[in-house]
Order: sequence, then C-alpha cells, then structure tokens
Amino acid sequence: MYNKGNGVKRDYQKANEWQSTLVKQLKKDYNTNPNELSAIELLASLSNLGNSYLVLQKLDSAKEVYDKMRYCSGTFCMKHENKYFFVLLQSYADIELGDIAVAQSNFSEAEEWYQRSISLCEMLIETEKTSEAQRELSISYIKLGDILKKHGKLYEAEQWYYKILTIFKMLAKESETANNRRDLSRVYEKIGDNSRMQDKINKSKKWYLKSLVIDKALTEETQLVIDKRNLQVSYNKIGVILKAQGDIDEAEKYYHEGFKIATSIAEETNTIQSRRDLFASCTHMGDIAREQKKLNEAKEWYLYSLSLCKTLAKETGTI
Repeated sequence: MYNKGNGVKRDYQKANEWQSTLVKQLKKDYNTNPNELSAIELLASLSNLGNSYLVLQKLDSAKEVYDKMRYCSGTFCMKHENKYFFVLLQSYADIELGDIAVAQSNFSEAEEWYQRSISLCEMLIETEKTSEAQRELSISYIKLGDILKKHGKLYEAEQWYYKILTIFKMLAKESETANNRRDLSRVYEKIGDNSRMQDKINKSKKWYLKSLVIDKALTEETQLVIDKRNLQVSYNKIGVILKAQGDIDEAEKYYHEGFKIATSIAEETNTIQSRRDLFASCTHMGDIAREQKKLNEAKEWYLYSLSLCKTLAKETGTI
C-alpha cells in the first residue's frame, strides 16, 4: 500500500507521505539486517519517493532523495556482492538528478550528472556488456546530446547521437524486438533533426527516410498508436524537407500520408495530443495548397485547422 499509494485515491500528497514512511521503515530494516535484499528494497523505495516528489513538483525535495539514493547505492556497492546492480542504480540516480537540474535550468550541472552516469555505465560495460547497462548508457548519451543541441552545440550533440546509434544498432541486431527497432528509429530522427538545424538538408532527409522505413514496418506489424504516430511524424518531417527543397508536389504526398494517419489516430483516441497532431497536419496541407496557388483549397485546410484550434483552446486554454 505504501509503495503505490493504494487506498488513497488521487491524493498525491498523502501517497508521498506513505512513501516517506516506507523509506524510514526500510532504513530501520536495513540497519537491523543489512543484507542485499533489504538494500535493494530501500533503494527502490527511495526511487519511488523521489518520483512522488517530482509528481508534486517539489524538485528540491526530489533532488535530496535521489542524492541520497546515489550515495546509498555507492555505499551498498562496496558492502555487497552484487556490485553491478548497485552501480546501475547509482547511474539511474545520476540521470534523475540531471533531469532535475534541467527542469531548474541548471544545464551545466545537468551535464555533470549525465557525465557521471556515462562514466559509471561505461565502467560496467567493460566488465559486463548487458543490454541493461547499454540502455542506461544510451539514456545518458541522449540527454547529454539533447542539452548540447538545445544550446546550439550541434556538432558536439551529433557525436553523442552517433554513440547512441552504435548502441541501438547493436541491440536491434541482437534482438529485433519492436522496442529495439523503435529506439533505433528515434535515434535516426534525432540525427535528422540535428542535421536540419545545421542546414544539412540532404543529410537530414536521408536520416528521416531511414526512420520512415522502420516506422512503416512497425505500424504494419503492431498497429499500435505509438508506431502510427511515429510514422505520421516521419512523413511530416520528410514533407518539411521536400518543401524546403522546392519539391512541392512530392511534399504534398508525404504531408497527405501524415494527414491520413493523424485523422485515423484522432478518430481512434480523441486525445488532446492526437487533435494537436491533426491540427498541425491540416496546417501543413494548407501551406502546400497555398504554394500550389490552390487558394480555395488552402482556405478549406486553414478553416479546418482553425476549428480544431478553437476546440483545443476551449478545452485546454492553449493549443
């Protein structure tokens, strides 16, 4: 009950209090019987407590908890046999601390935390090349690359994205699961985005097309909304590139494929996100029609976009 806040319906503050009580109890349990299992239970409860503070937007409290988690992980690593697991948890805490620093706009601090996580994971991989360690390492690579991209350090960001690409290619080769291929596709997309920001349009298009191939295959196999949306995004991004290259008719084909998928998802889910995506697709179609001098058609697309925009604004206060 403490761990999940069961019995306290949607009262996140009360759930946080229960989780805090659990942490205190598990600390006592570990001090009484300091074995590996009680150490793992304590670290798991600290992770859940940190997350509960994040839900409450209490970033300083969450930071304190994750800092305690990383300290305990390091201590347990020296005391117990399963060093691999404790180092992995320490790396996880570093990533969470990095995310908190990003949320507080402390980007240099975030970079330091992600670098700490990378160092730990690279050390693990030297001894045990597990998929868990590889994936944890890739998370830090992604986050570090994203921070650098945000600050306009596009070449440096690209180097981290290529490191991620190496990991995800290897994981997808070892096991062609939907998740591994999905991750690979998203890395292709990130490299494409980074290339586009450097005005390397042809290079960007190449990476988006790689992503599109995977997204198409996954959509056909799984029929999951996540894969359909990824495919829709890929079509739109290639449409943007083609439009920038002046290939308006070809851009229209890609935008229209994106529109069809966006319509399907909106009909299937009716979520805010799906309708925002549909709004964006309609705007793209309107822009293309205007470029083609099809002004009446452009007007119809823009009116459709406007109706979606009004509904979203009424429901959410924003679009």
